[in-house]
Amino acid sequence: LMSAAAAYHPPLYYPLAGRLVRAGLSIQGRALVGALLGCLRLLLFAAALEVLPLLSTLPRAARRFALALMVFMPSSVHGEVMLGGETLQNLLALCSLVLVALLLHAPRRLHRSLLLAIALGLTLGVGVLVKISALMLLAAPALAALAEALWLRDAGLRGRLQRRAPLAL
Repeated sequence: LMSAAAAYHPPLYYPLAGRLVRAGLSIQGRALVGALLGCLRLLLFAAALEVLPLLSTLPRAARRFALALMVFMPSSVHGEVMLGGETLQNLLALCSLVLVALLLHAPRRLHRSLLLAIALGLTLGVGVLVKISALMLLAAPALAALAEALWLRDAGLRGRLQRRAPLAL
């Protein structure tokens, strides 16, 4: 039988935490690893705001405000130094969403699309092994593809969504 703790954390949580303990990291050192993963997440988010087609068209002030919310949100700051798989899961979740956006808006070249799809599959797979809540991210590519199909088909819907995009951010 699985212990109660194992029921909440998929298998990858234990080897990663065990390696940190065997490496001799103190509790503060393990919290620092979480903070470094949080910094990577912030850098990826800042890059996504500048590169992704829908986000890069937003006014610069809106993009800065979104980044500031992510930096100073108390739950985000608190979560980055918790011991557990949350920080790695947050980074993998953002990577997955960025990969979905890149996949949907990439030039239709088979080689590039295939590489993005493989990267997305690996990211989602590792995310599910880190924390089971990543299963929700499996629906993101399907919902994004559906949204893109509606976007391309209905010009009226496209106009309404463009006007509301800053509110969604």
